[in-house]
Amino acid sequence: MTKTILYIAVLAVLGFGIYFFLFRTNDNLFGRSEAGFTIKDTADIGKIYIVSNDGESVTVERTDSAWMVNKKYKAMPSTLNLILVTLTQQAALYPVTKIALDNVIKTMSTDATKVEIYGRDGKKISAFYVGGTAVNNTGTNMLMEGASSPYVVQVATFNGSLNPRYTTLLKDWRDRTVFNMPPDEIKRVSVQYIDKPINSFEIIRNKDNITINADPAISRHLDSPNTRRAKVFLKMTRLLKQPRNIVLLTLKGCTARASMWIFTGWPSTAEVRTKQYPMKMYQMIMMPTGCTR
Repeated sequence: MTKTILYIAVLAVLGFGIYFFLFRTNDNLFGRSEAGFTIKDTADIGKIYIVSNDGESVTVERTDSAWMVNKKYKAMPSTLNLILVTLTQQAALYPVTKIALDNVIKTMSTDATKVEIYGRDGKKISAFYVGGTAVNNTGTNMLMEGASSPYVVQVATFNGSLNPRYTTLLKDWRDRTVFNMPPDEIKRVSVQYIDKPINSFEIIRNKDNITINADPAISRHLDSPNTRRAKVFLKMTRLLKQPRNIVLLTLKGCTARASMWIFTGWPSTAEVRTKQYPMKMYQMIMMPTGCTR
């Protein structure tokens, strides 16, 4: 009977311990000043400042209309959402071991990214340094500003380095939207391929009617164009990659011009047979050259 009670007590303690470590709601076991890497409520964040050891920095601020990067560009939603989720989920697993401590500190002194989090009132909420991947490749070495020792930090269900999420590259943060307007405002899209003009085409909308103009060498093989794909193309407001070809977007009283890459080519036999037209079109990044009225 006594042994049974002892076993039950041991199991209860173990069960409580497992529950505490897996489902605990407190910030961490090591103290916020030493390992407070988690931001519970990102709605309180007003600004994020990230700077690398080489001096490259990016400032992301919340405004009444949108998150802005360096007070100039809208922030890319995917990059912003990823870092906000990371701030709510990252937590210290354990202090860097004594064996690895000297090497980690030495590496972070020359190759670490500093992150400063500010509230909507402008007061600093948190500041920490992001280093490289931990020895076991399942966490990231981080050090709170003013703390005595770095910790291995991890996001649950994610194995790998969190360092890339704290990027200071403007191209990773800047929103890539170029033409941002309601699709119904678009009257005409003209795509001109400089090196392969035969692939150039034009989509014209007149109320509910869609007209597609292309080189006769291609269009003569098609009984009728795929207007569904043309309508999808008209709805594309975010186009990606490097400047190369020319797009003319005609709105109501405005023509916007942009240079861009489009990966495309001749229609395949299957596309011709099934009347899949226009040709292959993919989303790309475009660099606007202006809009005249």
